[in-house]
Amino acid sequence: MTIFNMKVFINKRIPQIGLEILNQQNLQIISPENKIETHEEWLEYCKKADIILNVGNNKFDKFFLNNARMLKQSRYFQ
Repeated sequence: MTIFNMKVFINKRIPQIGLEILNQQNLQIISPENKIETHEEWLEYCKKADIILNVGNNKFDKFFLNNARMLKQSRYFQ
């Protein structure tokens, strides 16, 4: 699967070099301005994205995974 021209949701700020790498791959970055508190907030962002880049210790439970089926990929980074 090609990742070009997809939207990636990043749940936290990442270093500028990471943003540059994503931009080089022609990914459109979606990032929240404030901390996300609930699964419902996560899902609202996921509806706008093809990929989620989960930064930190956020756990995805069954509820979230069942309701985030629109995502094509997910990646975890700690």
